[in-house]
Amino acid sequence: MSLSIKIDVQGALLKGKAPEIVQKNLEEAVTKVTELLHAEVVKRTPQGVSPAGSGLLHTINSKVIQKGTPIVKGIVFHGSKYGDVIEKGRAAGKGIPIDELTTWVQRRLGITDPEMVRKVSIIISTRAKKYGIKGVHMFENALNENMDKIEVIINKAGFDIVKELSE
Repeated sequence: MSLSIKIDVQGALLKGKAPEIVQKNLEEAVTKVTELLHAEVVKRTPQGVSPAGSGLLHTINSKVIQKGTPIVKGIVFHGSKYGDVIEKGRAAGKGIPIDELTTWVQRRLGITDPEMVRKVSIIISTRAKKYGIKGVHMFENALNENMDKIEVIINKAGFDIVKELSE
């Protein structure tokens, strides 16, 4: 009587393909979530008075970093000096610099007389100093209001990993 054992290596898991399958699906999921959040932040960002190609809206950007590592990250960010104030608001106690308001007053309110522009700018700055500035929360709301969609993307990636590993 002879006994023999034959081991046949089949499937991605047994062929050592698991790490690349997991990595590929992880990167795809993080990229989809980042693209979704980028679009949602842009939709929620207030349009200012700056000419096309400038202003807060045009500084909203995103990128996926650390690809090829287990810690892939998607980042949605702004590159504006006043973006954090628009996002989070600002407590009372500090006004807006007058020279930063004059262009806004001219373009948004259509005031052209320099003396009137200055007076209105002072009023707005004083109000901001007294009452603060309410935040828009475009980043925070984009995340909170899309958690269901994000969960679907992440769950699909998990199912895709299991499916590919069992093939």
